[in-house]
Amino acid sequence: LQERTPPEFAELWDVFKPRGQIDAYLRLVRSKPGDPVGVGATVECRDVATTYRPFLYPLEHLNGRLTLERERLTVNLRGLVGERPATMKGTIDRPGPDAIVNLDLEAESFPIDKTFMTALPPDIRKVVDQFHPSGSVKAKVNVARRPLVGPMVKEEGHLAISAILDLNPRCEMTWVGLPYTVRNLTGRLEIHP
Repeated sequence: LQERTPPEFAELWDVFKPRGQIDAYLRLVRSKPGDPVGVGATVECRDVATTYRPFLYPLEHLNGRLTLERERLTVNLRGLVGERPATMKGTIDRPGPDAIVNLDLEAESFPIDKTFMTALPPDIRKVVDQFHPSGSVKAKVNVARRPLVGPMVKEEGHLAISAILDLNPRCEMTWVGLPYTVRNLTGRLEIHP
């Protein structure tokens, strides 16, 4: 499938690194000879995995539907994170390098482990490492992306990630500024751009 991807969408393979099984239904429409061809598609994901380039946390065992109508991709997926249910819903307008993304992810039990720490961007990981967190959180995350124009722009565009994290039982941390482990933390952590 990757070899048959139109050139303007080829980079999406590197951005999302998808793998797994899908069923695809395509609709091609043209009103009259010579008019542009309208494309629509429905993709049923069957145990698909992906890793999003700006946050390299692997999402696996995804099932659900991706629907492309005109220039909007609607995402409605469910899967597992940390052996518990998770969902990803939202839209991607103008899929490709100039995409406008608005995705909501929810996970009942997102583990704060080595995989999570490795996925963090280096500047954020440096701060989080100071607290040596462990445990899991119930997470609600919104990913919003807008393209940037002009010279010297970041290829991921303007990426804003907001999260509400409710600590599950048995969370703990040890801050390097006071090396004493605090166990059974409860509460909420909100992260906004």
